[in-house]
Amino acid sequence: MEQKIQKWNRWVQILREQITRLVQSNYIYAETRKIVVENSAINNSNLFYDWLTRNYVDATFMGIRRQLDDHSDCISLIKLLRDLQINSTLLTREKHLALYSKDMHTLGHNAFDILAGKDLNVFPEKTLEIDLRQLEKIKALHKEFIDRRIAHYEKVSEVQSLSTFQDLDDAISILENIFQKYFLLLTASSTKLLPIPQYDWTSIFKQSWLPNITKEMEQDE
Repeated sequence: MEQKIQKWNRWVQILREQITRLVQSNYIYAETRKIVVENSAINNSNLFYDWLTRNYVDATFMGIRRQLDDHSDCISLIKLLRDLQINSTLLTREKHLALYSKDMHTLGHNAFDILAGKDLNVFPEKTLEIDLRQLEKIKALHKEFIDRRIAHYEKVSEVQSLSTFQDLDDAISILENIFQKYFLLLTASSTKLLPIPQYDWTSIFKQSWLPNITKEMEQDE
C-alpha cells in the first residue's frame, strides 16, 4: 500500500513538470500572437510566424499525446487516474489528513470536502470515471491525427483534419484542471502550472533583433 502511494507521489512530480510546459507554452504562444495581431506593422504573412506556429502545434500535440499514453512503460496522467481508480479505497480522508500537521486538520477536512464531497470518507470512484471520460474525449478527438501526422507520417490518404486552436486550448485546460485536483489530493499542496516570471519576458520584443539595424537607428539619432 505504501509503495503504491509513493509511486503516485513520484508520478505527480514528473507530471507536474510535463503539464507545466504545456500550460506555459500555451500562454507564451497566445501572448505572442496577441502582440503580432495588435501591431499592424508586423501583422502580415511571414515565414517566421509559420515556423513558430508549426513548432507550437507539433509540440503541443505531442505533449497532449504524452498525457494520454497508456503503454505499460510510460508515465502519463491517464495511467495515473486509472491506477487511482483501481485502488480508490486507498484515497481516504484519513490518509489525506495525515498529510497535514494537526493544527491544519480543519484545512485538510475542507480540502477533502471540496475534492471528494462533503462528509465522504473515501474519494469517489465516480469522480475518477468522469475525469477519465474527459481524457478519453480528448484522445478520441486528437489521437488519429497525432499518431498519423505528427508522431509518424503514415501512408494514409485521409486523416482526421487538424483541430482548431480552441480545441488545443480546451485540452490543455482540462489536463491542467484534472492534474491540479489529484496533485492536491495526493500531496495536500496546491500547484500553479503557470509560473509568473519576475521580469518582463516580452521586453525582448522591444529591442531590434538585427545588430546592423540597431546601429543605423543610433546613427540616425
